[in-house]
Amino acid sequence: MFKKARFAVKTGPVFLIAIMLFISFLFLCFTCCVLKQTSAIGYSAVKVKQAEAGQQENTGLEKSASPDVESSEEKQHSVSSEQVTDIMFHNYDADFAFTYPQHILTLSSNPYVRKDFGDMLLSIEISEIENIETTDGYDKEAVKKDKEELENGNFGEIIDFVFEPSKRVVKILDTYVKDFIIFSRFDECNVTFERKAIFYNNNYQ
Repeated sequence: MFKKARFAVKTGPVFLIAIMLFISFLFLCFTCCVLKQTSAIGYSAVKVKQAEAGQQENTGLEKSASPDVESSEEKQHSVSSEQVTDIMFHNYDADFAFTYPQHILTLSSNPYVRKDFGDMLLSIEISEIENIETTDGYDKEAVKKDKEELENGNFGEIIDFVFEPSKRVVKILDTYVKDFIIFSRFDECNVTFERKAIFYNNNYQ
C-alpha cells in the first residue's frame, strides 16, 4: 500500500507535465492554423483589391477612349448633316437635274458674283439652240454642228479659249459632255481659271 502511494506521488508531477506539454502542443497547432487562415484571408483581400484596381483602370481606359468614339460619332453626324444640306438644281426646259454641296459651293447665273460658300463658284448657262446669238462667230449654225459632233462622241467646235491639252469628252448616262479648261482670255496678261462642261439636251445647250 505504501509503495503504491509512493509511486503515485512520484508519477503525479510527470503526468501533469505531460498534460501541460500536450496542451501547449495543441495551442501551438491552433495558433499555426489561425496564422495560416489569416494569411490566406489577407492574400485573398490583396487579390480582390488588385482585381478592383484593374477594373478601375480598365474603366478609366474606356472612359478615356469614349471621347474618341463620341468625336467619331459627331463627325459622322456632321457628315450626314452636310449630306442633308445638298441642294438639287432642276431645269424643266432643258430637262436635267443635279445635286451640289451648298456648304462648299456657290451656285449663280453670274460667273463673276462673289462666292458665298467655299472656294468654288458654279455658273449655269441654259440657252435654247434656236435663240442663241453671239458676237464671236459662234452662232446658231455652229452650235447645231457642235451638237451633231458631240452626239457622235467627238469634241466638236472650239468654244471659248480652250486649253488644248484639257479637251476631253465624257459620257454621263446617255449624254456626251465636252469638258475643258480655260486659263486666259483675249489678253496674255489675263489670268483665268475656269473649267467648262457643255452638253445638249431637249434642244437646249
